[in-house]
Amino acid sequence: MRMAIGTTKIVSGIAITGLVGGGIGAGVSLLNNYSTVKSRLTLEGFNTVVADNEWDVILASHNEQQKTNLFALASGEKKDKAWLQKKCEEALNKKSNDEAIYKSARQWCTKTEVIGVILERGKYTVLNTEANQPDKNKEEWNKKLTKLNNNNEAKKKITITWSKEEAEKIKEIKAKCREINAVKNAAQDFDEKFELAKEWCSIKA
Repeated sequence: MRMAIGTTKIVSGIAITGLVGGGIGAGVSLLNNYSTVKSRLTLEGFNTVVADNEWDVILASHNEQQKTNLFALASGEKKDKAWLQKKCEEALNKKSNDEAIYKSARQWCTKTEVIGVILERGKYTVLNTEANQPDKNKEEWNKKLTKLNNNNEAKKKITITWSKEEAEKIKEIKAKCREINAVKNAAQDFDEKFELAKEWCSIKA
């Protein structure tokens, strides 16, 4: 039996543009201001339909974490499956601009999946990472490398041997992205890896 947490109707993240002040258009995002955490997660590719037999695994992952995006345990509460489901019911119906709740919900209130799957469902095109297909997405990979070479902070997280030939550098960034795309949303370093995957391993469709 699958459990769909949260019942609030999904609101499309359409930006309303109007004239404000001296004729300057201001985009007001419905996604940020009016929708729920659940609808935001759905739009971003996360699956909020969690099978009953998956909750125990998610709970175990939650309880193994030391500090990242954890739900607080109130006095008298027992950290069991029913507790987590209740926390998720509450979290998914919160306003989507509550970043702390949103980050907790995307790790502990959604189906456990790898980043690559989540991105594709969230309308990203995940770039080909197969080593034996050097020409697949070659142009896109070269653009990523050029951008990466100018970003010192990202270069610390995605290490490339810049002295190598173009083909070898593409192999290296592909290998890094293959690892990143395989990280699951219940992993301790998910937040960082998810942002890296969006920026360096995929393109917005």
